[in-house]
Amino acid sequence: MPHKPPANPPRFSRRGSDILRRMGPEEADAKVRLATTRYEDLVEQVEAAKEDLFDAYADAARKGLGPEELADGSPFTADHIARKLRERGVGR
Repeated sequence: MPHKPPANPPRFSRRGSDILRRMGPEEADAKVRLATTRYEDLVEQVEAAKEDLFDAYADAARKGLGPEELADGSPFTADHIARKLRERGVGR
């Protein structure tokens, strides 16, 4: 016998707005601080990953690859890569 969904399925908040309405000010503040910390940590990780990527581009450029080749499949344009390479003393 096939599964039949309930006539009135339970409703859940997608963003947790019901929880926020029941939260006291201290809990809400703690949640905001935690989310802010997580966001700031992620921004730091992204910046570190970008620096690692541009360092890898610089190493590849020293081995003979040009910005156009490095830009293939990259989230950055060849012009942006060339600019970052110059900042690292690679290229003209």
